[in-house]
Amino acid sequence: MQKTNNGQGEEIVFNRYNRKKKSKSRDKTLMELEHGWLKESPQRVKFFSSVKKSLDIAQIKNAFQHDMNFVQEKLDELDPLYFL
Repeated sequence: MQKTNNGQGEEIVFNRYNRKKKSKSRDKTLMELEHGWLKESPQRVKFFSSVKKSLDIAQIKNAFQHDMNFVQEKLDELDPLYFL
């Protein structure tokens, strides 16, 4: 909000599009997976896995399970204080 005085009293001008830009930090990719990724943000650890819908349910479950097991193995290898 900005106040201006044009000689006839005070006028208040609201500059709604003159706002400070918020800087968003980029997520750090910890590893690329066969069907997704594992990323780290300042507050969270993010796991993403995606497969085609043309696969049957058993194949989808197997792909998700494979990615999850791989991520769990890699997280076990990290230093326990890595995310603190």
